[in-house]
Amino acid sequence: MTAVSELVGTWRLESYQELDSAGEIVDEPFGHAPVGKLVYTGDGHMSVILMRAEQAALRVPFPRYATIEQKTSTVDGCLGYSGTYRIEDKVIVHHVEVSSFPDWVGLEQRRVMELDHGKLVLRSTPYVWCGEVRTPVLTWFRY
Repeated sequence: MTAVSELVGTWRLESYQELDSAGEIVDEPFGHAPVGKLVYTGDGHMSVILMRAEQAALRVPFPRYATIEQKTSTVDGCLGYSGTYRIEDKVIVHHVEVSSFPDWVGLEQRRVMELDHGKLVLRSTPYVWCGEVRTPVLTWFRY
């Protein structure tokens, strides 16, 4: 069982890949070199944000002034949420309180975790897209 103390701290995103049922990479949703930060606190809070490294600047003072095309690009290239977490054996459960993807608010995101010497691998629940099973896998390193 992973202790909370092993997770507490700040993590940087190394990769975000989606694997097919054979374990082959079928997508890198935020490109080959995404950027992101994941924070776990000792009192059970968490926050994560990830995005494409090459995300284009919108050049507007606030997001609400962006065009529909700019907003679409931003939504496709960035994801963030925050809330609380708990550990259940080798699964970390994020209870989402706020999110850039409103469908997740109030839900739990379960991640199977592998933690080894400053490397954290989180595997999301597999899902089916266009008839193909995909498993999101995010690899993080401790700052």
